[in-house]
Amino acid sequence: MELGFFLMLLLTGLPLPAISSLAMESEREHAGAASALLGFAPFFLGGIVSPLVGIGNIFYSSAVVISACALLALRLYLSVKNKVEN
Repeated sequence: MELGFFLMLLLTGLPLPAISSLAMESEREHAGAASALLGFAPFFLGGIVSPLVGIGNIFYSSAVVISACALLALRLYLSVKNKVEN
């Protein structure tokens, strides 16, 4: 379990600075609002997700929450990709 969390966080932490940089670059005109949104989003999502992980068995609830967040991220990626292509 600990190895799985370590790998998940490692693979999340490596591309995060590049992703933030690309997001700020694409909104150079509204850099303040983009920076505020990038700062707000992790705390907002963490506030929603952290109580959900504590429900019931922590291993099962963590797996469900991680899977749900991954599916939500995939859905957002696909919707943005479709908008860009059209």
